[in-house]
Amino acid sequence: GDCTLDECHFVLVMSHDFRRDKEVVKQALASGCEYVGLLSSSKRRDQMYTELREEGVAQTELERISSPVGLNLKGRTDAEIAISIVAEIVSFSHR
Repeated sequence: GDCTLDECHFVLVMSHDFRRDKEVVKQALASGCEYVGLLSSSKRRDQMYTELREEGVAQTELERISSPVGLNLKGRTDAEIAISIVAEIVSFSHR
């Protein structure tokens, strides 16, 4: 559902619905969220960026998206990837 986002929020987007993910990313960027992470394949991410540009989202806004998401901790398991994402969010929260 709809929610109100602002610069104090951290948003991580990952579902299997491309259109919904794109709209959430667009809303998060427009709201000024401090952290917008996108967990997706590079092909899917690039398609999203292309469509967002076509919809008027500035390149400087797209550059705010963290993708690939997470710190590069060389993790491979789901738990290790989750830890890398949380570590990145913690890092952003202390900027």
